[in-house]
Amino acid sequence: MLARGRAEVPLVFQLLISPTLAEHNQTASRREVTDSRLFWTWETNRARYRGHLEREPGGADAPAYAAPARAENLAGLLSAYLLVAGYGPAE
Repeated sequence: MLARGRAEVPLVFQLLISPTLAEHNQTASRREVTDSRLFWTWETNRARYRGHLEREPGGADAPAYAAPARAENLAGLLSAYLLVAGYGPAE
């Protein structure tokens, strides 16, 4: 999305490996995955977005570049190969 917005680099493909598309932590897997032995938990995701956004995640003003699920316009994005696990606690 950022590359599309800046139009500086001609892209031809996207490879998205286990992308996190929203920072709000409201998905079913976010609520279900609570085992702290796992690498990526609800708290880990919250801390990552807190550092990335420099504020608490989940606010109405989260930028679409940081939380693509909030984008109002997906027109012009490239085709993408999306690779996810069968059990994706980061989703």
